[in-house]
Amino acid sequence: MSDLNPILRGIAQMLYGQVPDSSQEKAIEYFKKAISIAPNRIVHHFGYAQALERMGKKEEARAEYQKVLRLTATDREDRDDQREAAKALKH
Repeated sequence: MSDLNPILRGIAQMLYGQVPDSSQEKAIEYFKKAISIAPNRIVHHFGYAQALERMGKKEEARAEYQKVLRLTATDREDRDDQREAAKALKH
């Protein structure tokens, strides 16, 4: 929700009521907590890398994408996240 443009945010508010306040900083906080609880889950590292990238923290995001590639995929979503991480590292 933190990266919705004003039009999409307005539509979400019409459909669902008040949209909770969110921020990239809050996303970072939640991803760090998720990683501390389940450090081998690719989804947490991938989301964390994306949030870092949106904040302009390119080097930190690259390091996190590299972690995504080092972890063992356990399902299709993990493999999809790894493919996307590999693409992000090429840019």
